[in-house]
Amino acid sequence: MAIHTSISFLLLNAGILCLRTDGGLMALLTANNAGGQTLRRLLLPILSLLLLENWTELEVGRAGWLSAGAAKSLFMGLDALIFGGLIWANAARLQRADAKRELVEETLRESQETTQTN
Repeated sequence: MAIHTSISFLLLNAGILCLRTDGGLMALLTANNAGGQTLRRLLLPILSLLLLENWTELEVGRAGWLSAGAAKSLFMGLDALIFGGLIWANAARLQRADAKRELVEETLRESQETTQTN
């Protein structure tokens, strides 16, 4: 398949996905909640890193720097480190957001109790 045909199919599929945001995968992507924020935060870095990693693996194989098994093992280890780091960073962001939410809820609860006693 020609490269311009592949790109055209990818653009067509992206357009079809973006057409309906009220259901399916795009509903989650456009949602204004923790799930939507997580997806938007992680989708681009993961896809970019996968493309970069696969291109690098191909170039390492063409250059003959590593055997196929060694290259696969190296890049699988890099996958684990990269995705583990992304998950860890995202979990830390969610924990900070949850702590802020709990603080606001506690402040609101205290202000409501104060107004009720007065």
